[in-house]
Amino acid sequence: MGVAGDASADGGGRAARTFVRLVVGSGAVIGGALLARRRRGGAVMLTGAGLGLYWYDAFSLAIRRYRVDATKAFRRNAGAALSAAFLALVEEEGADPASVGLKAFVIQNRVWPFLPPYLGRVAEVRLAHLAPATEIQWTRGKGVIGQCWADSRPLAIATEPIYAALQIDSEADWLRVPAETRMDLSYRDFLHIRGKYAGVVAVPIFSGSAVVGVVALDVVHGRPFEPLVTPPVFMLLEEVAAVIGHFLRSVRPGVYRHRPARMSDTVS
Repeated sequence: MGVAGDASADGGGRAARTFVRLVVGSGAVIGGALLARRRRGGAVMLTGAGLGLYWYDAFSLAIRRYRVDATKAFRRNAGAALSAAFLALVEEEGADPASVGLKAFVIQNRVWPFLPPYLGRVAEVRLAHLAPATEIQWTRGKGVIGQCWADSRPLAIATEPIYAALQIDSEADWLRVPAETRMDLSYRDFLHIRGKYAGVVAVPIFSGSAVVGVVALDVVHGRPFEPLVTPPVFMLLEEVAAVIGHFLRSVRPGVYRHRPARMSDTVS
């Protein structure tokens, strides 16, 4: 009886252990299947996300390349227009090629939105390096170029005699100069341009009724400026400004992130 009972108990124990193994094994199989399914789903999700990032990067790269190519094409076209105008100035208006320069600017926004837009130079034609760039960022109302933008009309000012008549030895002296003479130039700006130019002729670039840039003709210090302040010269600059404006309108939005300045805007 005891032996039979022990045998029965031992058989029951083996059966219980077998049942536990079956349950545990079945659970492991089911759990493994579910885990594998989750992993496969995760792999699909990860693969989808990876493909999405890949196509996003490819699309972004294509947009950047397009913008770079469009910007280069616009600069080339603007430079070609300025070169044609420069040749006309020399051949038809008798300008000294060593004393004049032509520049084209387009209104551009800064990275920080609370800073005012400025005129970014996109093309320049000058045979002689007699007047290197001033490194001044022309904002609306600053200098002859900025004043042309603010007034939305052609402007010509002989700056050399104006600055020569001033006795400026310090920033305090400069700040006492009338505002219409300073034209929003800082003392540092004044030091950069004093003795560099005889005068500047500026003509706005329009897109409809909005100013989107400026074309500027400058004459270097010590050379005659008044002979170039004539209706034919103004007409020539207005024609090249119209051509550059057409080139700018042909560039798709976003390539040049300029903010048109309406004529009703206030001077910054």
